[in-house]
Amino acid sequence: MSSTVALNVPAITQRVAKAQLLFNAAAEVAPLELDARLAESGDTIFASLPTRATYRRLYRADLPANPKAGNGFDSIIELEVDDPVALSDLTVFVDELGADVRELIDPGRSGAAAGVEYTFLQGDGDLRLVYFLHPKADWALDDFWTYWINPHSAFGPVLQDAPYRQFHNRDRALAARFGESFGGEYLDAGGAVHRFYRDTDDLARASANRDPGLIEAGAADTAHYVDTTRDTGNFFWVQRTIVGGHD
Repeated sequence: MSSTVALNVPAITQRVAKAQLLFNAAAEVAPLELDARLAESGDTIFASLPTRATYRRLYRADLPANPKAGNGFDSIIELEVDDPVALSDLTVFVDELGADVRELIDPGRSGAAAGVEYTFLQGDGDLRLVYFLHPKADWALDDFWTYWINPHSAFGPVLQDAPYRQFHNRDRALAARFGESFGGEYLDAGGAVHRFYRDTDDLARASANRDPGLIEAGAADTAHYVDTTRDTGNFFWVQRTIVGGHD
C-alpha cells in the first residue's frame, strides 16, 4: 500500500533546554529499589532548591510493545529550564542525587544527556516513549541533528497520531559532567525521540491503522542517517512532576 499523505516538514512550536539522567540498576539491585531511592532522594533535594526548573521522574513500563525490551533504562530523571545556560545551575542537585544513588547503579549502562528538546506536535501524557538514536559513523553530529529536524521530522507527526518531540543531546560537556556525578558513562547518543500517550489504550489507538507505506518510507529514511543497530528505547510512566519547587 502506498501512502497518499503529503509530507511537509512541521514547524517547531516550542524549545526547552533539557537534561536527562539515565539510570540502570546494578546487577544485585532490583529496579524498584533504585526507583524508590530516586523518589525519596530526588523529590526531596529538588523541592528544596530555589529554582525555576521543572523536574520529572519516569519509571520503565513493562509493556509488550517495548521496542527494545531489556536495552533501555530502568529510571529517568528529567530537568527542564527555559534558558540553556541555566541547566548548569542544577549541578548541585545532580551532585547530591548522584552521591546518594551511585551505589545502586550500573555505571556502564547509566549516564546523562543534555541539550534542547524541540516540539513538533503538541501534547503530553503519563505514558512516554523515550527512544535514543545514534548517528551513523560517517555522520557528523551537526549534520545528524540538522537532518533529523529537516527533512526527517516530516515523518514524525504522520507515522503515529501522538505528540512528537526530538531531544538533541547537544551539550556533551554538561552531559558528561552530570554523568560523572553518579559514575555514569552513557552519553554518546545523538538524542532521543519522545512520544506521549495518555495511557495504554491511547497507545493502542495511536498504533492502529498506521499507513504501511509511510512506515516503510520512514524506516528507510531513518536508516539513511541513524545507526539502527544501537537504538535504545523503552516506554516509561511519568511518576512525579515538580515545577519550580512545587507540584
